[in-house]
Amino acid sequence: RIAGQGGPRRSSSGLLIESEKSKQKSKQTRRHARWELDELQALIEGVSRCGVGNWSRIKKLGFPELEHRTNIDLKDKWRTLTRAPPRDMLDRVQELNMKFKK
Repeated sequence: RIAGQGGPRRSSSGLLIESEKSKQKSKQTRRHARWELDELQALIEGVSRCGVGNWSRIKKLGFPELEHRTNIDLKDKWRTLTRAPPRDMLDRVQELNMKFKK
């Protein structure tokens, strides 16, 4: 390992040394939370107002249902919804997907 370059560090005995950064990162892992109906409805409303791909803007709309979701969560859920939407939301999701298709 060249000094000043990234990569794992090893102790003199050859064991890997865990950095403080990787320790903090492992503590910050999030648990998977199922999406509730009100969250799905808020996501669909956000897409209807801001369009597909504007996940940060949707977050800034301030839907309380989406407070604990990241913009990446919104993107991933929308992608999943467009592939297999719940029956009661099928028409609205397909309509918005076609409206904002790139």
